[in-house]
Amino acid sequence: MKANCTLENSDWGKTRLLEGTTTSVPGAKGFTSIDFPAADVSDPPVRIEVDLGADRTIGSVTLRPRTDAGGSGGLPR
Repeated sequence: MKANCTLENSDWGKTRLLEGTTTSVPGAKGFTSIDFPAADVSDPPVRIEVDLGADRTIGSVTLRPRTDAGGSGGLPR
């Protein structure tokens, strides 16, 4: 798995991208990009590459927002 702008620490990491966690909990918050100084994240765009080991048809991809206070405008969800 590759990601160009990922936060890697004890709570966050690209390896957590596919684990299915839908809420941010201490020790396993999921995947997030690094902190950007502004809302415009187009330079560079955030890219994630997942190697599935073989060509496969993908039916859908679900992106979920962070649910911790820091990732949701300071408001808990």
